[in-house]
Amino acid sequence: MLGPQLVNAKEILDEKHPESPVTFYKFDTDDDEVIASRLNIGGLPSIMFMKDGVEVKRLEGAFPSEELVGEAERCFGLLD
Repeated sequence: MLGPQLVNAKEILDEKHPESPVTFYKFDTDDDEVIASRLNIGGLPSIMFMKDGVEVKRLEGAFPSEELVGEAERCFGLLD
């Protein structure tokens, strides 16, 4: 289950980078097959980092919150 890692990652990002516009969205591929197909989601869980509507990074599988935070920081230029 990915939910808790996403919630924790968002809390860490908000604390470290309160000005960050990073937002997490979660959807059920069974409930919205059109979006799943459009985004070419093959493995679950899938995590996509998108900037200005363009995918910049994709992770498939479960990852610890700290790794999700690090990827978000790299993808969105939040590193000092």
